[in-house]
Amino acid sequence: GLMWASCVNGMDGKQCGSGAPTLFTWGEALQRAAEINEGKGFAGYNDWRLPNIRELATLIDSQCSRPSIYLDAFPNTPSSHTWTSSPYHTLTFYSWYVDFATGETNTDDRLNKKVIRFVRSVR
Repeated sequence: GLMWASCVNGMDGKQCGSGAPTLFTWGEALQRAAEINEGKGFAGYNDWRLPNIRELATLIDSQCSRPSIYLDAFPNTPSSHTWTSSPYHTLTFYSWYVDFATGETNTDDRLNKKVIRFVRSVR
């Protein structure tokens, strides 16, 4: 029920070979999702969003490392931290991310910059 952007934000092209990953604070990442949906949107859709932690964690491929993701579907994915929309409720200035270098999930201060990948629901 989900459609994923094959490239992280800032990269494009058939194999995500153009551009460079853009880094965002958590607040900037949420704002970027809103901006991408303005006007024509992206890839013909205007309902893209940041995935929650459960959704983004489904992309982890534990058989791979650096990056821990299936590269045929998500080419040139950087081995880096990727923000989710999920806040961390114990520390209100932290949110969840996926580390695609190791395939682990963790939390971090929302002011630290990370890459983002958009998703949309297709149900």
